[in-house]
Amino acid sequence: MNTVETYEHDGVQVNIYYDDDGNEWNNPRNSECNLTTMVCWHPNYVLGDEQFTDGDGRGAVETAFEPDHVRDMETLGRYLGIMRKAVCILPLYLYDHSGISISAGYNPMTFDSQGWDTTIVGFVYTTHERITELCGDGAEYHSDEWIIEQVRNDVKHYDSYLRGECYGYIVDEDGPDEDGN
Repeated sequence: MNTVETYEHDGVQVNIYYDDDGNEWNNPRNSECNLTTMVCWHPNYVLGDEQFTDGDGRGAVETAFEPDHVRDMETLGRYLGIMRKAVCILPLYLYDHSGISISAGYNPMTFDSQGWDTTIVGFVYTTHERITELCGDGAEYHSDEWIIEQVRNDVKHYDSYLRGECYGYIVDEDGPDEDGN
């Protein structure tokens, strides 16, 4: 465990550390409380919540997308809007160069000035039904602005995980050891 920062709060020592174990337990897509669903395709990575294969049956698949006749991004986007009643569908772009990073709805040029090493890998979406299930039926949760912000936040959270930016903390009520740890 690599300590990143130590500070005292109300007489209690707090140690923040970098979680370098790479465990799946900290993958935000493993939570049942995600507002969004990510449907992705990539030949080498299992990304998001559901994966689909291309027309040749290629693609890293862990949780297969149904129906299996969806084979391209254009059809996938239309399917999500019509059949899953998605209220916000944003494309997912993956930057793959010495690690990976994902963004929602951005132009690939935001990753790399030339657009190299960047590709669309799927879509992220949510539905009014899912919003109501997790947040309630208040109008503030169903405005276009709020929904788009939350969808982007889910992707930012997943991006932090993909880039290995996972941290934890330990509260030491007894204070530091003699060696300062």
